Amino acid sequence: MNVISVRHFTKIYRKGITAADDVCFDVEKGSLFGLLGPNGAGKSTVIRYLAGLIHPDRGSLTLFENPTDHQPKKILHRIGFVLDHPVFIEKLTVGEYLNFVGSLFGIHVRQCRHRIETLLNRFSMTDRKHTRIEQLSSGMKKRVSLMSALIHGPDLLVLDEPFEDLDPVMLRRVECILNEFLRKGKTVLFTTHRTHLAQAWCNKILVMDQGRIIHRFENRSIRDTEGRPTAEKSENLIHLMERLIPSGDKLDGMEWL
Repeated sequence: MNVISVRHFTKIYRKGITAADDVCFDVEKGSLFGLLGPNGAGKSTVIRYLAGLIHPDRGSLTLFENPTDHQPKKILHRIGFVLDHPVFIEKLTVGEYLNFVGSLFGIHVRQCRHRIETLLNRFSMTDRKHTRIEQLSSGMKKRVSLMSALIHGPDLLVLDEPFEDLDPVMLRRVECILNEFLRKGKTVLFTTHRTHLAQAWCNKILVMDQGRIIHRFENRSIRDTEGRPTAEKSENLIHLMERLIPSGDKLDGMEWL
């Protein structure tokens, strides 16, 4: 079963800027799917399309084998989103905000309270429950965003650059949480420009640049029979990303560094 099916998605903004150009892909149930590419490649545009925040100039979207124009609210309630620049009610405390999100999904008060306490514990935020969101660091706000995406028990997580601002300890914890999520037969799609995370975690990777999909890597192409990234194929992925994001070897005009 394909949880997500995108066909010929094209989005052109003002002044003729093409953010997405004939993008097509499927995400199978139970998979960890990575959308990889440099900044400005079109990854966030795809995420906003999946979230229903933008309309395509061309193309179609199917979620859980249902067209998104058929009961879209019911379909979207099965998805947890983390956007690249989430908007919070900054004056609320962490606990108040999570309770507000839970109420939007119709979660019973007692059940919502239990889920909030569990999430705060798993994300090491119990001591921040009564802290206003406006007082949190960017890394802690990212944790709040992840907790908000999980509180209603979605079947699909769609995460835009979810690992930015996370420290190594929390990154490992998030990996464990996602693994638990996947073991239940659920599905994750995330965007990143971190090649090592994509190749270490994903079943399938799409590489985007300038709004187009330029390469597709399958699980069997980047891992061996024991699930470890293979040297040859991993190197191919790294070399591809190096061509898209050249490191440069000169500091012209920056001699003070």
